[in-house]
Amino acid sequence: MNSLTMFKVIHNRSLTHLNRNRVVKCKEKKENSGNFLGRRNLSMKEILDKRSDSGNKIKISQPFSLELGGRLESLEISWKEWGNSSGPIILLCPSFSMGSHAHSTVENPNRGWWEEVIGSGCGLDTDKYRIICPDILGAPFGTTSPLSKRGPLSDVKDGVSEGEDFGGYEAWGPDFPTVTSRDQVRVHMKLLEHLKINKIHAVLGASLGGMQALAFAAEYPDFVSKLAAMCATGKTSPGTVAYRYVQRMAITTDPNFNGGRYTKDKLPLTGLAVARALGTICYRSRTEFDTRFQWEASEPYGPHGVSFEVESYLKAQAAKFNKEYDANCYLTLSKCADLMDLGRGFSSYEEGVKRIKADSFLVGFEHDFLIPGTELKRVSDILKENGKKSEFFSHPSIYGHDPFLKEFDWINEKLSKFLKDKG
Repeated sequence: MNSLTMFKVIHNRSLTHLNRNRVVKCKEKKENSGNFLGRRNLSMKEILDKRSDSGNKIKISQPFSLELGGRLESLEISWKEWGNSSGPIILLCPSFSMGSHAHSTVENPNRGWWEEVIGSGCGLDTDKYRIICPDILGAPFGTTSPLSKRGPLSDVKDGVSEGEDFGGYEAWGPDFPTVTSRDQVRVHMKLLEHLKINKIHAVLGASLGGMQALAFAAEYPDFVSKLAAMCATGKTSPGTVAYRYVQRMAITTDPNFNGGRYTKDKLPLTGLAVARALGTICYRSRTEFDTRFQWEASEPYGPHGVSFEVESYLKAQAAKFNKEYDANCYLTLSKCADLMDLGRGFSSYEEGVKRIKADSFLVGFEHDFLIPGTELKRVSDILKENGKKSEFFSHPSIYGHDPFLKEFDWINEKLSKFLKDKG
């Protein structure tokens, strides 16, 4: 048996094991496939309206100042929740491309992005916990973002702009101010204050959601008892910035981008597709791709054709993403992730990390091309050196940056133990 065949056998056995066990770990799991929103020729307002899938929403009519300057005159915050209304509270922070739909609801039965982790008997056990998942500041899912109304057109600088008109109001579009994970978790805290919550059991998330979890535990050290973060960082490294910069370049150089003032008839879909395809490569691993996809080419063989199975996969991922995302929101959150730094405003990175008091469970993935697991290990080491309880685990999954969306059995087992452990 050659090395390639052996890789494929191991990979297929791993997938079989995951698929066999995934459905029996938790009760009442749904396997509904999600419906993807058709993007082309929809206005930003229509996109935003379609994103309101019967979740909860509040409006806070007070100015909200941002960490790096600028402010929002008001905030809209959308969220969903599941579980025991009187149980310990878990704040679940979504990642870059995920909204608050982490689990299906009566109003929206489509499968959530953590359908297998939230439920009776799961890692986030709805018999025990109250799980709150807010949409994040800057994302196109309901909380204030570049798609949101900015203010009356008569109050907008330079008069009527080329942005979307919401019946006398302009969308923020490219003028949306820079946001950071610190801003995002301050919005989460606004929601918790509205819900009259003065303490939570745990905050957790993965990728950009993990950055929010870290930021929340640092900003509000006495408010949370436990912290779980996966494939995240306390300070974004130059290597990661480089990947995201090229993704942003793909969007901003699309002829339809028009400085961010694109219209529903001319959306920067080519640039957004390239950004997503590159992101998909960063989110997965060479080991997975080399074992999952055929190595042989097929017709058409020309330079403009799709000759390899992996090319078809990247094309499909890009097309799917184009149906549900907005370019200005992408740029906002991409820069937000790059600006992650727990040490900003403190004498050192270590001083910023040391603010965290919560017991922490931090997970890096060995094949993560985007954020090396060593970055969370450094956070864990700093915490332990300063007398905090922290466990770091390096997971060998072949799924690159994305095992948090794949390795559900392992996540359920570890989260269940961590959340109920009294320390």
